[in-house]
Amino acid sequence: MSANDVVIAATEEGRRYDWPAHGFRVTASEIRRTGLGLYAELTVEVVRGDIVGHVHWERVNLSRGDDKQRTVKALGAFCAERGHPEVPWERMIEVVRADVRTSQRGGAPFVRLAGVTPGPMRWLVDRVLPLGEPTLVYAAGGAGKSTAVAALCMVIAAGRRLGPFRLVGPARSVVVCDWETTEAEWSRRLAAIARAVGHASPEAVHYRPESAPLVDVLDSLRAKVRAEAAGLVVVDSLMAALGGPITPEFTTPFYNGLRSLGGEVSVLIVHHLGWSEGAREHGPPHAYGDVTITNRARAAWALVREEQGVEPEDMQITMTNTKMNGSAIQGSIGLRLLHQDADTDDYAITVSQFDPLTAGSTNLRLADRVVAALRTGPADEERLAEETGASRSTLRRALERMVEHAVVEREGGGRGRGQKAVYQLAAERMNGRM
Repeated sequence: MSANDVVIAATEEGRRYDWPAHGFRVTASEIRRTGLGLYAELTVEVVRGDIVGHVHWERVNLSRGDDKQRTVKALGAFCAERGHPEVPWERMIEVVRADVRTSQRGGAPFVRLAGVTPGPMRWLVDRVLPLGEPTLVYAAGGAGKSTAVAALCMVIAAGRRLGPFRLVGPARSVVVCDWETTEAEWSRRLAAIARAVGHASPEAVHYRPESAPLVDVLDSLRAKVRAEAAGLVVVDSLMAALGGPITPEFTTPFYNGLRSLGGEVSVLIVHHLGWSEGAREHGPPHAYGDVTITNRARAAWALVREEQGVEPEDMQITMTNTKMNGSAIQGSIGLRLLHQDADTDDYAITVSQFDPLTAGSTNLRLADRVVAALRTGPADEERLAEETGASRSTLRRALERMVEHAVVEREGGGRGRGQKAVYQLAAERMNGRM
């Protein structure tokens, strides 16, 4: 039989090649292109009926002929030692190389859009986490993002509302992949949140400490997600999970791997900012680095801890939505985490919410800052520029949009000398949706 007599199948792991006449299978997984070539992990198995045995594994650059020859030599030696020198590995590996290249260049099939029925935005946690998509949460150290993420895990795994977080649909299992802390710290945090509402720590949260890049552990992660029918995967944190710098070479396979977990699995990615990155006098911080950090995420939330007049055990966090594909930008959320008896076995974390506009948070988009300023009464551009910290030109554009969408009303501002425009809140408005 020829090496071309092969059965090729696309699997969840990658591309699979079976040569029944020779009794061998090659699987090409973790396929990705970099500036140095097209890489894949090749797993070679001997297949005899229902018996499958491991033969060889290596990561190769399929673009390089010397990598191919090294693989052919190793497999030829294996077969020769067992009395099967006739297996045409040279041609079989070439079939794999050519097919992987073709499949990568071919892309997904085209779809006629007229036959697609669009539906509304689907949520795992209402107005916070889109269903089946990656969401990025970023903040400086000490902002409370890990505890906020733990609260979301409690909501999803236990199926109960906490503060501003409401689960849409039934409770789901959660898988936590942690490069940052320990299982004891995660367990303590979850137990404290559960204790505050008289609930046992949820059984459906599954934790694993990580050290290798996420793309290297995708197979076992996919298997765990399937086994538990997980609804959420937590990645803490982005930099450690990438296994390299924040560049497209690392972020692209990272996000592609997360999307391979399934269309019903949401992913929550935690990204740590330095203090200089997270400190802004006006407006939410930016997720610094390559644009693919946020471009590949479906949603993004910036978290800032409010410091003024707040006791250390009372964490007031403003969550500002900086990206939401498929839906309007959501209004800012005030999340309060009250830590009680932290040094005892009765440690509890109460989760509630507050109005960040009333609290005078600086971690607000410009439209929210304008609304907060106008709550005290009508104001002209000069006062609004002073209170929001925005330039006159940026503020003017924002005000035009807010007037157009009936968020604010404008009086005056004609062509005559001294005709200053004065703004006030409209009777009915879209709070923070600009």
